[in-house]
Amino acid sequence: MEKNTESGRLTAPRDIERFVTGGNAYFTVVSSDTGVRYTFRVSQKENDDGSKSPFFVSILTGPDNWTNYRYLGTISHSGIYTHGRKSKISDKAPSARCINWLLSNVHDAEQMARIEFWHEGRCGVCGRKLTVPESVASGIGPVCAGR
Repeated sequence: MEKNTESGRLTAPRDIERFVTGGNAYFTVVSSDTGVRYTFRVSQKENDDGSKSPFFVSILTGPDNWTNYRYLGTISHSGIYTHGRKSKISDKAPSARCINWLLSNVHDAEQMARIEFWHEGRCGVCGRKLTVPESVASGIGPVCAGR
């Protein structure tokens, strides 16, 4: 694992992908070129039959970091973003283009160097506060990482 020099910042593509698809992720993507940033929430529900739903992507649109999110689309189990038909935000909106770009380029280190990826200090799987330095560096707590 690539070591992160700043608490809450993920730099290794594997850590970013694992965090985003953990099932309970809050994160901010910042363009290194422009400084523009978007904060996303990616969540996953368990279906009645025990199977997992796709990941639901929302974008922060207001001042409350916990409740002011609007639905954008879904991420399939294979990591592909699809803009939601019921989203009130256009698929051409910069935030929708950002999440699509992130998922399309997560394995391209050269492209990923163009952004900063920040998690909010909670496990991307269960949502508990991260306190172990290695967990803060990866965005996933030790119990969830062992699963």
